[in-house]
Amino acid sequence: MTIISFFTHAMETYCEFVSSTFQIFFMVDDDTPQCIENKPSEDPLTKDKAVHKQDKKVSVLTELQRNLFEHWVRCSTSPQWLVIRCRIILALDDEKPKYRISREQRKDVKTVRKWAKRWLLANRELSKLEDTEITHKEYCERIIVALRDATRRGRPLIFTAEQVVQLIALACEVKDDSDEPTSHWTWTELAMESVKRRIFEEISPSSVGHFLKGAHIKPHLSRYWLNPQPENPEQFYEEIKVICDLYHTALCLYKKGIYLVSTDEKTGIQALEREHPTHPARADKKKAKGELREHNYTRHGTLCLIANFEVATGKIIAPTIGHTRKEEDFLTHIKKTVSIDPHGQWIFVTDQLNTHMSESLVPKLDKLVNNYDILAFTILK
Repeated sequence: MTIISFFTHAMETYCEFVSSTFQIFFMVDDDTPQCIENKPSEDPLTKDKAVHKQDKKVSVLTELQRNLFEHWVRCSTSPQWLVIRCRIILALDDEKPKYRISREQRKDVKTVRKWAKRWLLANRELSKLEDTEITHKEYCERIIVALRDATRRGRPLIFTAEQVVQLIALACEVKDDSDEPTSHWTWTELAMESVKRRIFEEISPSSVGHFLKGAHIKPHLSRYWLNPQPENPEQFYEEIKVICDLYHTALCLYKKGIYLVSTDEKTGIQALEREHPTHPARADKKKAKGELREHNYTRHGTLCLIANFEVATGKIIAPTIGHTRKEEDFLTHIKKTVSIDPHGQWIFVTDQLNTHMSESLVPKLDKLVNNYDILAFTILK
């Protein structure tokens, strides 16, 4: 092979390499550079597969689901686990790659794949529920259940069901008759007492609280309630029915110009006066300052409040404040109340206090009823 033929073969090889790798520029008749890009020929089978894959794309979220997910992400009271999972699924609906979602949410890519798979499986049934008569609240609950952690086996049970039942029975015991210095059970005391009674070998107060919460028992709380002990139960419930029927028709009576008033007293109210005036809150650049109130006060004895609750409007009308609550005070209070509308009709509902139904008060009230249009005094016994 001569030198010329060797260089000719080398140039042909080089040109073939350049034409297969780079773009080739050439001149056309109008001296305008044109570019020819050497692209591999597109396989029609591969193109058909890509089109079929694009047509087969499954929507991750419906319009309603996307609105719910965006609301939960924005809501400040949403739990963090729900917000993170909603963000992952929203990003999947935006056709973002899973690796990019893992970087944006700072989560492992396995976590993104797990919730993508779980949501696609759960959404098959959830999307069908939109066309049913399910309520919006129930639909939201179904979605939240689908986004919760799956149930796990957990560690073996330490406490048996019999021990938990004995603990709940202990929490339901009343401590009034016991020698304990406290009046209510606390988690710590229940843990100590259960160990003392050999219900458990050992148990923490937090475990006691966990079992009591599951049973919806709060032994540390109490509230007052009244046990009715009527002498004649039938008569008692008939009188209650009369009062309830009056309250039920209070609005209709009010429209007819009839006032239904419930009257009662509050005694022993302390009349206190601050020794120095109260200073209002004010702004400060360094530290916000609240209201300043003097803790020293002067006692002016106790007062009694006689108030009227107008059932139809829910307002307190014509209250009377005095030092006593005698028959004369009650009679003066009734006169003051009726003077609001002397031409109106009045119905007073009171309790069975002696100042409301004494023998000396009845003639005075009878005279007052004749002077004014008082329909009745209903005394609840």
